[in-house]
Amino acid sequence: MEEEVKKELAECLKDARDYIKGGMFEDAIEHLQIYIKDYPTVAPLYLYNGVAYCGLKNYRAAINFFQKTIELDPNIDLAYSYMGGIYFGTEDYQTAGRYYRKAIELNPNDPDGWYQLGNISQREKKYQEAIQYFKKVIEIDPTRKKIYNDLGLVHFNQKDYQEAIRCFQKSRRSDPKHIPTLLLISETYRLLKDYEEAIRYCKKALYVNPQEQLIYIEMGMVYTELENLDKALSCFQQALDINDKEIVVIHNIGIVYYRWKKYQEAITYFKKVIAIDPEYTVAYYNLGGAYFYLEDYDNALKYYQVIFDFMPQEADAYNNIGIIYAHMEDYEKALQYFQISIDIEKNPKTYTNIGNVYGDLNNEEKRIYYYKKAAQLGDEDAQQWLTEENITWNDNVKNINE
Repeated sequence: MEEEVKKELAECLKDARDYIKGGMFEDAIEHLQIYIKDYPTVAPLYLYNGVAYCGLKNYRAAINFFQKTIELDPNIDLAYSYMGGIYFGTEDYQTAGRYYRKAIELNPNDPDGWYQLGNISQREKKYQEAIQYFKKVIEIDPTRKKIYNDLGLVHFNQKDYQEAIRCFQKSRRSDPKHIPTLLLISETYRLLKDYEEAIRYCKKALYVNPQEQLIYIEMGMVYTELENLDKALSCFQQALDINDKEIVVIHNIGIVYYRWKKYQEAITYFKKVIAIDPEYTVAYYNLGGAYFYLEDYDNALKYYQVIFDFMPQEADAYNNIGIIYAHMEDYEKALQYFQISIDIEKNPKTYTNIGNVYGDLNNEEKRIYYYKKAAQLGDEDAQQWLTEENITWNDNVKNINE
């Protein structure tokens, strides 16, 4: 290619990049199309067209241009990276991973490709792979301290909370006042039941920005677990003052009243939640529970049944409906729902509930049979009852006609 043509194309691509950086995507496309007519085999022209179409969120057109780029020059790593990004956005992680792997094959020192592979592995719950990919990012670019935040989340998802905290603390070296990291540390300490440390990090976050709603939500959740419900409610009310439409806050206020056994007040807040978001399934659970404790079994059943519209295989909902029917002394229906629950998930508590039904029916053989199954799966209530009755449960449970 003649030097004059190379210079002309370099200027064209620079102008296209400037248009894209300025958000002038249509101008970039129009500009590039002029040159494509004259130079239809120059791959970067198609690459930047694809980038501009990404800016317009016209991903189908973008894919066409990236594919044309690869057809003309299969060694442009950016084309594969952008393709990976598009498929990542559609949650097609398998295809996204294939493109990102090709990108880093061409440019193994690009930390962004390794980072995205880490993100994909994390979403696919391939945590060990994710850790290796994120560590590769740090190896290539040690200045990326915030990658430790991602590493911390991987360990957090594995319930390795101590290692998660160590990673979050390393992430803070680049930004000690980063509120999301401070709140992740607080949440991790909360899960470790180290509530003093959890509150301490919430207060650090408050010092940075006392108007951040998420801080009050996290503090409220800490105080809820501490059963300091007055302080919990105060925190959630402060969060509500910042944004009165935030359903997490409204729901947590309902939880506070639920724990206070003020079920009518709790119901008011849970209903506010589903009025804002009818698919917020945990609110239906809590509505069912609140009505159950009020002995309004019809409404309890009504709200538990709604859960199946969103999660037809939700074992806990079947179990809870079984409990309601048992309280209504409709033992046949209770056993039907408990059995469905067990077919989905063998929860020891459900076996105990079946044993309770047979106890009410004065069928001691079946009561003991189900308590033994529950005890073998670790249910402490069943273990305690069997111990008090001097009945062992570690031996093989003899099958009976269930």
